Amino acid sequence: MLDNYDFLKRIEILLRGDANRSGSVMGATSEARAPLARWLGFADEAAFWNAHRTRLAETRRTVSSLLPPGAQSQQEP
Repeated sequence: MLDNYDFLKRIEILLRGDANRSGSVMGATSEARAPLARWLGFADEAAFWNAHRTRLAETRRTVSSLLPPGAQSQQEP
């Protein structure tokens, strides 16, 4: 979980620095995410996006396992 946090925090820091603002929003297209993938050291955007989605899923599973039964459905947007 700590590795996933560090990974996601690095993304947030780079997004905030790139946009020069306090919020962080990742590009919706692969072309928009390609520079971020390069900054993070990935060979291409697809490799970055795969790692990002995998880590998000792992983190969601971990957090969900710590919540009481039924709390997960209340947390979903």
